[in-house]
Amino acid sequence: MEKTHIISWIAIQDQRTGAGKKLMSKDEAETLAAELNEEHPGFLHIPVDTISEDVAETLARAKERATTPALPSNVIPLPELAAEEAATCEAVEV
Repeated sequence: MEKTHIISWIAIQDQRTGAGKKLMSKDEAETLAAELNEEHPGFLHIPVDTISEDVAETLARAKERATTPALPSNVIPLPELAAEEAATCEAVEV
């Protein structure tokens, strides 16, 4: 298997980023990223294919994901709530 992947990372709290230099296979990178994410929850580790992906763009997307707050599971976004409500209403002719 070709070794083209590295691990990039972002610190969740202060948005510091970095990228490893060690090349590894896709499977190795995915396994290591999962292990690191479990062991270090303050960081988001992402496997990056250095042939087909730009590390800087991957880190920029990761920063965006890390700063977008997740909604609690019991919160329904307004467009979805409106669609659900509309589906339960009867059409009224005016």
